[in-house]
Amino acid sequence: MIAGASVQVMSTRRVAGSRPAEHDRPPVSGRTRITVGYAPTVAAHTAVFWAAERAARSGAELRVVWCNDGRTEADAQVVGNDLTALVEGDVTPLQAMAEAVRRVHPAMPISTEVLEGSPRDVFAAHGREPDLLVVGRSRHGGPSRFWRGTTTQWLSRHTECPVIMVPEHTAPALPVRVVVGTDGSDTAMAAVDWAAREADRTGVELMVVQAWQAPYRAVDPASEQAHDIDEVAAALSLEHAVEAARDVCGGVITSRLVERTAAASLLDAAMPGDLLVVGASGHGAVSSALLGSTVNRLLDEATVPVAVVGRRHDAR
Repeated sequence: MIAGASVQVMSTRRVAGSRPAEHDRPPVSGRTRITVGYAPTVAAHTAVFWAAERAARSGAELRVVWCNDGRTEADAQVVGNDLTALVEGDVTPLQAMAEAVRRVHPAMPISTEVLEGSPRDVFAAHGREPDLLVVGRSRHGGPSRFWRGTTTQWLSRHTECPVIMVPEHTAPALPVRVVVGTDGSDTAMAAVDWAAREADRTGVELMVVQAWQAPYRAVDPASEQAHDIDEVAAALSLEHAVEAARDVCGGVITSRLVERTAAASLLDAAMPGDLLVVGASGHGAVSSALLGSTVNRLLDEATVPVAVVGRRHDAR
């Protein structure tokens, strides 16, 4: 065991879809629960400390979940000398991770779980439990593959809570700004609401970005007029989103109207330290597909954390 350790960490192991134990259920006190996906990798290490910082500052409970589908433990490589030094005797990498977090945030409630199954299976069964799900992103192989690429994209569409993807090596700190994309759809407005509350809670600037593109080139007076109508419609949608944000955010709110793809507009707007927020789907079948590709590109290319918000979310 760890010499001198006084860690009080709940650790459980169960199969995805099985009935949770009493202490695995959402807290009845009203405390927000943040769940973060773990594997002994740099990407997951980054995500855990980022989620821990957010949980500590918001008074939330942190749950660290290791999804084991039979390959993770065999492939695991504990990262970082500080964490490796903690792995002694019967202490598992997951417990060592919890101890490392508790050293930084000693008063924060933290629990750990090893759940049998892939992240998709686990969070399909338990996606309703947390108020927020945090996962890391890595471009490397090994166990980090469970928390990258298509898995993160799938989680963002099939869990009812917001999902935040944290790129590898992101510093655990409050965002400098919250940048949210909107297209006027119900899901986009849910994302605006979540982003506005996040900006208000953290006391940072909120930027609302509306991207738009005309489906044709303006080559004559009629098409130029249609182009102008599309721009006015986008501007009105942006104005509506800003007004909705002001209902819940008392801080600085800025806006940007960009004639460009949504993904390019948001990637261009994001600066180091920002938190990007986007809805999980958009207007209609075509727009939903387009925004789906936007989410995929943001999750794959963004160098800052990306929050994907569905139509239903906890506004706490």
